[in-house]
Amino acid sequence: MIARISLSVRIRGSARPLSLADQRPLDWRRRLEEMAELFLPRFRQRIGSAYGIDPLRNFVLVGHSYGGMIVKLLLDEASPEMDELSLAGAAATPFYGLYP
Repeated sequence: MIARISLSVRIRGSARPLSLADQRPLDWRRRLEEMAELFLPRFRQRIGSAYGIDPLRNFVLVGHSYGGMIVKLLLDEASPEMDELSLAGAAATPFYGLYP
């Protein structure tokens, strides 16, 4: 199964929302560690280019389903990007696997 990461971001104080669609498909067979490693730097670069700010200053991170697993992995690993995290959440995330 292939899906695309899509993101809609509204920066406080900005009138225009930014919609981001990842051009590289998210393949569910790809390792979580690889996706976690790619996500924050790519996100920082895209938002920084569009708005001229660092989006990882005092930020909130929410993941749905597979994205929630990436959020958990990011929380488990120490990194400078996560130092400014204010809040993290996950919704409908299969932390304990899927039940038949």
